This record gives sequence, C-alpha cells and structure tokens, in this order.
Amino acid sequence: MSIKFKIIGCFVILFVISTLFALRALDNMAQVHEQFSFVVKHDSTVIANANRLLRLVVDMETGQRGFAITQKQEFLEPYNNANKDFYKLLEIEKGLVSDNPDQMIILIKIGNLVKQWHQRAAAPEITKTREIIAAKDIETKHGIEAELASLLESGTGKKLMDEIRYEFAGFIKAEEQLTKQRFETASQTTLRTKKSLLYWIAFSLILGYLIAALIFRLIVNPIQSLTSGTEIIGAGNLKHRVEIRTNDEIGSLSSSFNQMVDKIEHSEAEIQHVKALLESCLESSLDITIFMLDRQYHYLYFNQTHANRMARVYGVRPRVGDISFNFVTSEEDKKKAKAFYDRALAGERFIVIEDFGIKPLKMVYEIHYNPIITRNNKIIGITVFAQDISKRQQTEQQLQRKTLDIAERVKELNCLYGISEIVEKADDSLPEIFNGINTLIQSAWQNPEHTRSCITFDGQEYIAENFQKTIFRQTADINVFGEPRGIIEVCSLEETVKIDDKYFLKEEKALLHAIAERLGRVIERRLAKESLRHSEKKYKDLYDSAADMFVSVDAKTASILDCNNILIKQLGYSKEELIGRSVFDVYTQESAEHAKAEVFPLFLKTGTVTNEELQLQRKDGSRIDVNLNASAVRDEEGKILYSRSAWRDITETKRLQDQLNRSDRLAAVGQLATSIAHEINSPLQGITSILGLMKQTHNQNTELISDITMLDEGYKRVKDTVKRLLDMSRPEKDQKQSVNINDVILDSLSLVRVLMKQNKIEAEINLSSRLALITASPQQLGHVFLNLFNNAIESIVDKGQTKGSADNARIRVETKQRKENIIIEVADTGFGIIKNDINKIFDPFYTKKKTMGIGVGLSICHGIIEDHNGSIVAKNLPRGGALFLIKLPVNQ
Repeated sequence: MSIKFKIIGCFVILFVISTLFALRALDNMAQVHEQFSFVVKHDSTVIANANRLLRLVVDMETGQRGFAITQKQEFLEPYNNANKDFYKLLEIEKGLVSDNPDQMIILIKIGNLVKQWHQRAAAPEITKTREIIAAKDIETKHGIEAELASLLESGTGKKLMDEIRYEFAGFIKAEEQLTKQRFETASQTTLRTKKSLLYWIAFSLILGYLIAALIFRLIVNPIQSLTSGTEIIGAGNLKHRVEIRTNDEIGSLSSSFNQMVDKIEHSEAEIQHVKALLESCLESSLDITIFMLDRQYHYLYFNQTHANRMARVYGVRPRVGDISFNFVTSEEDKKKAKAFYDRALAGERFIVIEDFGIKPLKMVYEIHYNPIITRNNKIIGITVFAQDISKRQQTEQQLQRKTLDIAERVKELNCLYGISEIVEKADDSLPEIFNGINTLIQSAWQNPEHTRSCITFDGQEYIAENFQKTIFRQTADINVFGEPRGIIEVCSLEETVKIDDKYFLKEEKALLHAIAERLGRVIERRLAKESLRHSEKKYKDLYDSAADMFVSVDAKTASILDCNNILIKQLGYSKEELIGRSVFDVYTQESAEHAKAEVFPLFLKTGTVTNEELQLQRKDGSRIDVNLNASAVRDEEGKILYSRSAWRDITETKRLQDQLNRSDRLAAVGQLATSIAHEINSPLQGITSILGLMKQTHNQNTELISDITMLDEGYKRVKDTVKRLLDMSRPEKDQKQSVNINDVILDSLSLVRVLMKQNKIEAEINLSSRLALITASPQQLGHVFLNLFNNAIESIVDKGQTKGSADNARIRVETKQRKENIIIEVADTGFGIIKNDINKIFDPFYTKKKTMGIGVGLSICHGIIEDHNGSIVAKNLPRGGALFLIKLPVNQ
C-alpha cells in the first residue's frame, strides 16, 4: 500500500475516532450527571446525619436533665445511649465531609462543644445527683441539692446547648447551599460540553481536509525519497546520500540527514579504532581476569586470561552467551557465585577475597564486583575484575610469622595496660583488682598454660585458679607508703620452661617488679580516695540537712549545678528538674530582672553577694522571700568557676515585720485621731450651735440658709472623718453573736441599692443557702461590706461603665462554705488595683480616690476581719476589675 493511501486511511481513522470520542464524551457527560446526582444523595445523607446528631444531643440533654430533676436512674439510659451513638455518628459524618475543610471545622467545633457540655454541665450535675441519692443524712443531702440547684441555675449547660444547636443549623444550611451549587454547576457543565463537542467535530472535518491536501502536495513524495534512502543506509551502505533539492523544510531535512550520515560514518570509524585499543588492553592483562554478565548471568564479554584459566581449571572454554557458573562442579560454589552476582545486580559495589578452582590449581583471588549502569540509572549487567593474590598472601603469612616474634613483648605491654584499665574502674574493690591482675600475669608470661600467680596483701591471699606453690617461682614486694604490705608470687607448674639455666625471662622479672610498684601506688590512691569519700559524705550530710537553701551556680551560664534537699522541698521541684536549669527561672519576674541586671554582674566582678533580698517562685506559683549570700569558687588562675550560694527564707520574718509596722502605724493613727478629736470636736460643737441659731434667726433669708446648709454638710464630713480615724485605732467592740453572713451582706447591699440603681450597676448575688453560722459582730461586718460596696461603685463610675449596658457594670457577691471556713467573694468590673499598689491598699492613709477619701476604710476592714480570726486579700481579675476574698471561721 502506497504512503498516500496510508495517510488517507489515517485521516479517515482520525475522523472516525474523533466522532466516536465525541459520542463517548456525550455519554460520559450523562455519567457525570449521574455522578453529581449521587453527590446530591450523598449531601442528603450528610444532612440526615446532622439532624440525627442534633436529636442525639437533645436526647443526652433530656436524659441528663431528667436524671438531675427526678433522680431516677432510667433517665440515664437514653443519655448514655445517645452519648455512645453521638460520637460514632460524628466520626461517620466527618468522613463524609472530609473534603470540605469548612464543614469539618464546624463538626470539630460541635464535638468540642459537646465535650465541654459533658465536662462543665452534664458530668457535674450527674455527679451531684448521685451524691444526693447516696447521701444518708438530710443536712448533707440539702447541701448537695443546693449545689445542684446552683449548677442548674448557672445556665452553663443551656448556653452550650444553644451554641451547639446554632452550629448544627449553620452546618445544615451550608450543606444545602453546597448541594444546590453542585447541581447547578453539573447542569451548566454538561450543556457547555455538548456544544463544545459539536463545534470541535465540525472544525476537525474542515481541518482534516486541508491537512490532507497539503500533505499530498508537499510531504508525501519527499518522504518516500527519505524512506528509500534510509533503507539503503540502514542496510550498511554509509556512502549513499539522499538527493532532495527543494527550498523548504523537506529540503533542509534531507541536507541534515546527509550530514548525520557523514557524522555516523566518521564516528563508526573512531568507535572501531577505540574498540581495537580497548580489546588490546584487556587481552594484555595476563594476571587479571575480566568478564561481563547480563542480568540472566550470560557472558557478554570475557578476556583471553579468563578463558584460559577456565579451560585450565575446568577443562572448558566459555563462549559469549553461556551462563557463567554452569562450568562450576560444586553446587555450593554455584550458590555462592550467584549470591555475589545478585548483590552487584542490586547496585552494590564490593570486593571479596575468594579461593578459585580445584586442587592442585586452586588460587586465591581478590574479586571486584561492579554493576553496569546506563545513563537513565538502569542496571543492565555486571563487570567482574579478579586478580590473583596467591603470592601476595604468602608474603603476608611470612610477615605474620615475623610479627609473632614481637608478641611476647606486646603481651607485657598489654599486661601493664590491662592493669591500668582495671585500676581506672572506680567501682572495683581491691580484691577485684587483685584477681584481675592475677589473670593478666598468667597471659603475659611466656608459657601461660604453666604460669600461675598469687597476691598476698595484709595477710590475705588472692590466688589464681589452679595455683600451686613450686620451687620454680619469682616474687616482688608490694610497698604502700614506703612500708611492705604484701607480695606478688609467680610460680611455674613444670620444670620444662627452664631457659639458659633460668626458669623465667629477665624481662618477666622486671615486669613483675613493675606490676608490684604499680599496684602499691594504686593501693595508696585507693586508701586516700576512701578517706576523701568519708570526708565528702560528712560534708554532703551537712549540706543536705542544713536549714538554709544551698545552691551552686555556674559562672558562665548561670545554670544550677547542685542544690541541697531543703531547696528541693521548698521550691517543689525534683532535683532532676533543677539541675541544669537557669537560676533566674526560679526567681519571680521582678527578682529575676534585678538579679540579671545587678546581682549577678556584681558577683562576677567581686566574687561575693551579701544580704541581697530577692523572691523565689515555687513550682505551684507561690513566692518565698529570701536573703541571698554567695561566695565564688575559683580555679588556680583566680577565675570564677561557680558560686556557693545560700538562700535564707525570710518570708515569716517579713510578714511579722509588716504586722509590726502596721501596728505601729495604727498606734500613730490612734494618737493622731485622739488629738484631732480633742482639738476639733469642741469647736465643731460651738459652730453647730451658732449655725442652728443663725437658721432660726434668719429663716427668711433663702440665700443665707443655703450657705448655712453647705457649712453644715461640711461639718458632718469633718465629723465623719474624725469618727473613722477613731474607729481605725479602736474599732467598736460590739458584742459578738451567732449570725448568718448572708443576712449581713443583704442588709449592707440594701443600703447601696439606690446608689447602684442611679448609676445603672447590676448586682449578681450568689449566696449559698447552706452556710453554717459564725460568731461575729453584725455591725462591724456590715461596715466591712458597706465599705467594699462603696469602693466598687466608685471604681465602676470612675471607669465610665455606667453609661453602657448593665453587662459592663456589675458587682458580684458570692458565698460558699469550704470545710470549717466561710468564703465571701466581692468582685466588680471597675479599674481594678494598680499592680504596684496591691500590697499597700490595707495600709492606713493609703488611697487613690479622687474624692475626699483619706485611706482608712480598708485599714479598718482589715482590722475587723483579723479581730474575727479571719483573713482578707485583694486580687485583680483577668478580665479587669478587683476581687476581695474574705475567709471567716464557722462556729466550733
């Protein structure tokens, strides 16, 4: 068939295939449409699962709430079933939407919300309900019921459930939108594809016709000429050339083709020349066997040396194509050869020393195995180079025999080196060292099988195995600190070792004395080390049992090198956690900054630190006030290596000092208050009388009456200030009685209700209904709570929160009982307390108020709480505002 008809046939086939492709594509679009319909079904499954998950959440909430309200166990069954099914179905749902990160994030968030609901609402309420069921006395049961009621009223569970429902609604809505978008996209894609295919078929018909015409005119005839020329050249006639003289691409192709044939002809000549040289080199290697194998172990090439040796050993000359190990008679040798070939075919390059041939023609070869790798990193075979090293091996054996002559002297050196290794082991005792030396002596003498030794030290014998005392012996004394303490005795078990009328070599006698001298020095060091160990143990006991906290700190890195037990106990860390840690990590932030900037540089400069007050921070976050004293440990050049530091706990001392200072300030305030009261009260009473008389006399003068009223209010403020000063120095000693702290709080809160309402401040009251009574003065405690409420109102007003919503302006009061104490929390949403002032707010006359406060209110409150054997502390809340925490003991 001519090439013209072939090209026409190709275009017909191309047209038929294109038409079939178009029809197939239309069929594929139908399948695509069906697939998208499946996706829609998939989305329906996702939405159905989401609704089921929501129902399971409702079942969990219903079961948990029903159990908490009715205390009936049957409500827990739907709760537990729903809980178990929820997480299984949630994982299925995650698998269905795994290709949608946004939906996956919502499901993860829903799972986390459900876990939070379990942890923060369901589990606590179920636990409290079970405690109610298990409670045996009514009082305990009422107390737990109150706590459960508080949990239910807090609304935590409801908030979480509302958020879960909200997230489910968003998830379902997003899935419905995705379903709609996918359906619309599928329909549009199908329509566009059908149109594109129709246009493509029409275009292909026109283009195919034009290409066929062009090929017939410009390509077919020149290609026939090129084809015939290629066949001639491929047959081996490299002198033939294709003659096409046209000024187009075919003409250029013909010219390039002829140039390529010229280069092939030239390269073929060069290859033949190089091949001849390479074969000459390979064949001239008389002592090197070279051969190549393909992946099936067939010979691709072998040199004449290899062929001659195979013929000489096995009686057969190999041929190209033979399997290399078929000539080997031993099955074991065949397996070994195949294993080496497989290693090389796997890409490994290696060298082996192997015997080759059979006796008496057996020789030793050094064989190099290398894979043959193409440019595309494909292994197509292996190359094996084998060199006869029989003569070299004989030379090595002669050298080895010469080396044995030196072995005896080497054994002596090894003996001394072995003794050094034994004595370097810090854990070995003297008996273990003696036994080890006995073993080394036996191996170091010229006849180890006949040599045995015995070491006697302080009358105790340490005998080698099978030792016997004979007349054939040599000895050496063991001297410790110049005095003989023992002896080393070496005996020969047989007389046959006598050489030159001597039973031992002179080198062995010298070696024995060297061992004895070495052993004496070892014993001296061991005894000295033992004495030092006892001293160190005594020091370590004193170090660990000291009352102060001792620590050693590296001068370069400021890391902890060592510490005593009291430091570990005080800070709450293990020794492993402290060693290697920076010393600044155990300080509070303020002390760490001060230590880095001033204390540590001073130590590096002077080598000492004296009475430096700092604060340590325990692992639990609590603080310890300490007094630091440190001295430097230096090397021989005077360079500081590390510090010996001592921290003395002064926390209690500082607390007592603060109490003493507060007492002194209160005493001074008392003297001042008494003086002020004496100097001010009498004139104030006179002024009050005159003002009252002026009101009666000039009752018609409105302007004057207004001024007198202002003076009267100022008098009242002065009188109140004097009273507060007197109260701080000597608070009222009201008779104490059994009271319910909730009543006192509510009475105090009622006094500021109007003021809170005016400033739009909400009160959040969480008072436990199961509080024990306390012995207290209701008037004095009322004064405390009233002062705290007023301070909270003023802080909120100053912050400007009252112009906003009630959520931003709030005072929270909460009471609860913890064992033998009543805990009262008073919190606000105001400014809070300045960090540097938080430890000063209970000091007399300390105030930050913008109005006429003089800073005695909180001091009075502190005194009242202490008078009731309680405590009051102030903190800042994380989100802003202050918290006052009061602890009062219940009636005993």
